[in-house]
Amino acid sequence: MPLPSKLYAMKHLTMKASLSIFILFLCLNSSAQNLSYEIHGNYRHPVTNQQLITAQTMTDINPGYPSSWITDYVLTEIEATCNGEKLSVNGLNDTLHDTQRKILSSADLGTDIIIDVHYRRNNAATGESQLNTLHYVATVVPETEAQYPGGNDELMKYIKENAIDKITGHEDKLNQNILIQFNINAAGEPVDARLIRTSGDQKTDKMLLKAITKMPVWKPAVLANGLTVLQQFTFSIEAMGC
Repeated sequence: MPLPSKLYAMKHLTMKASLSIFILFLCLNSSAQNLSYEIHGNYRHPVTNQQLITAQTMTDINPGYPSSWITDYVLTEIEATCNGEKLSVNGLNDTLHDTQRKILSSADLGTDIIIDVHYRRNNAATGESQLNTLHYVATVVPETEAQYPGGNDELMKYIKENAIDKITGHEDKLNQNILIQFNINAAGEPVDARLIRTSGDQKTDKMLLKAITKMPVWKPAVLANGLTVLQQFTFSIEAMGC
């Protein structure tokens, strides 16, 4: 015999609530709360100082530059930081002129090169000419970047043993994303570790910072002329939900 509508609705809601509680239980107790972590240079697109010194066109800075289909240029803008001062200079197309090359070759290590290319292109649907902008950001990096002794595999092993393993099992108490920035100085020493995004727990934050500052000495970053220099890195941890 079919259940009365009210009883059916109550049964349906009870089953739905039980299922929700069961799913929540799985989320809190499953291995889906694993931690994803990495250490990487603090940049999106790298460009070396030597590349900037020898650059003649936009493609020398941005290998993916679409020179084949950008033909109707309006204006190009390049911004770089030189001796702590932001400088900007305009151009006419993808060929760099003397002033542009001068500021690029003097760009400070670890700073961003910002390129905006304004151009016109016909809309495929309407046939009308439209103004578009191509925006690209590259960070000036050393010719040889700093490296942990033994390479990335050994670095990940150190981080797992000295940081990740110590917070495994408590992921549900952490903020979803933890960020720490630090420098490897010209002597290869890890210095200036600082929290950009906290774990939400002071003891965990302190432990993570200690793990970074107690790392072995790295091979420092090196310029084309052989000079060792400081390089900035980011240590990120993400608690993966279910």
